[in-house]
Amino acid sequence: MRCTRSKKYICIVSLIVLISLLFAGCETKDEEKIQFKTYSNAQYTIQYPSSWLEPEVTQDPYNGNNVDFSKADDQFALNIMAGRIYPYTDSKDYIKETLEGNEEDVDVEEYIIDGNKGYEIKGVENDELTIFYVFQEKDMIFQIRFVCQANDYNNCKDSIEQIVKSFEFNDFEALTSLKDKWNKYSTENLEIYYPDNSDVYESIEEWAQVRIEAFDYISKYLDVEWEYEPIKVFVFNSKEHGRQVGLELGFAVSVFGEVYTEDTQSPGHEIAHCISYWMNNGERIDSDLVNEGLATYLNMMGTDNHSLTANILEEKNYSIELLGNDFWEHEDGYTFGASFVQYLIDEYSLEVFKDFFAQNKYNEEDSFRKFYDKEGIMLVNEWMEYLKTY
Repeated sequence: MRCTRSKKYICIVSLIVLISLLFAGCETKDEEKIQFKTYSNAQYTIQYPSSWLEPEVTQDPYNGNNVDFSKADDQFALNIMAGRIYPYTDSKDYIKETLEGNEEDVDVEEYIIDGNKGYEIKGVENDELTIFYVFQEKDMIFQIRFVCQANDYNNCKDSIEQIVKSFEFNDFEALTSLKDKWNKYSTENLEIYYPDNSDVYESIEEWAQVRIEAFDYISKYLDVEWEYEPIKVFVFNSKEHGRQVGLELGFAVSVFGEVYTEDTQSPGHEIAHCISYWMNNGERIDSDLVNEGLATYLNMMGTDNHSLTANILEEKNYSIELLGNDFWEHEDGYTFGASFVQYLIDEYSLEVFKDFFAQNKYNEEDSFRKFYDKEGIMLVNEWMEYLKTY
C-alpha cells in the first residue's frame, strides 16, 4: 500500500481545503418527519432518511473511512469522513489550531456531538451554504458535511439537525492503546506488536526473523544506514481484524516508522516503504508507480516479476498505462510496477535509480526527463518491448 509523506499527517483531506468543496444543493422540501435508516461502522452510528440510496463506502489508509449518502436525484447529500491522526495527539485544541489561520469567509462555532466538543463551520460560496461538523474522538478526526442553497437553508435545517443529533460514537479502539494491550517482541530495528489470539503468537520469533532479514537486505541494498527509532509493526489477524479499528491493511506511515499489516502479508513491502523514505531524509519522487513498484520489487517473496507481467499481458491482451493516477486503475499495478522498477535498475543501474527516487523537487514526468533523459512513456514502451523476450 501507499505510504504517507507529511510531517504532521492527518489521514483525511485537509479541513481547510474541504471547506471549499461543495455538493449539489438540497431541495426546498421539509423532510423533518420522514423515516430513517441506521448506518453503523467500527467508529460511529448515524441515521439517514430511508428514501435515500444505500451509502457508498470508500476505505483508504490515507483518507480514512469516507461515506456518501444521497437521494436518487442527488438533491440532498451527506458526506462523513473519519480518519486517523498520525502521530496521535490528545490535544483538545487540535482541530481549533488546525482551523486557525484559515482565511476563508467562514463562521466557526463550538458544537457538541454525542457529548464531544467539536466545531460547526459554515461558509457561503456562489450562493451555496456549506456546513461542516468537525470533531475529534481518541485518535480520529470526524467530519460531517452538508451543502445546500443558502436561500434554502431554513427548509433543510431541521433534517440536518436530526441527522447530526443521531450521530453516536461506537467503542472503537485507539491505535495507541494497542502498544499497551498487545504483546511486544523487540529487535534492534523492529518493534512487533501482536494480540494474544494472533496466528503468530506461538511462532513470533520465526515470524520476526523473516522481517529482520528483510530489513537487513533492503537497508543494505538501498544503502540506508538506519539511525532512527525501530520500525513499529502492528500485526493483525486479517483485513477484517484491521477494519474493526478502522484500518484498511496493509500500509506504512513511513515518516513515523509505523507498519500496519496482516500476519500473512509479504515481509518486505511495508518495511521497504519505511526504509526508502530515508534514502534522502524524506525526499522522494511523487510517483505511485515508482514508490509501489520499488516496495513490491523488494517484498522478499522471490517473485519473477518480468515473467509474471509478460504472462499477464499475454493473457489479458491490454496495453499498460501506469503514469500518474493510471497506476491505481490496474488490478495488476503492483506487479507491473515491480517489473518496471526492476527494468530501470537492471538497464540503467541502481545508482541512477536511487538518485531518481530520492528527490521530491520534480514531478513524475520532469524526473524521468532529468534522470533518464527520456519521457516516462518512452521508458514504459522500452520496458514493454523488453518483456516480449520472456
